[in-house]
Amino acid sequence: MGGQLGGAATPFIAGLILDHYGWNTVFLFMAGISLLTFLVVVTIDEPMENCDA
Repeated sequence: MGGQLGGAATPFIAGLILDHYGWNTVFLFMAGISLLTFLVVVTIDEPMENCDA
């Protein structure tokens, strides 16, 4: 659900930021969101397969 919400809300938020602060801030916002997403993905723990060999 978070990915769908982000895909819907981010263009609107980026447009608001662009109107008030300019392109540099939009790119910094996108970089920050990308870094946050990367950190969330890195913390995902893959399940281990049960090996009885």
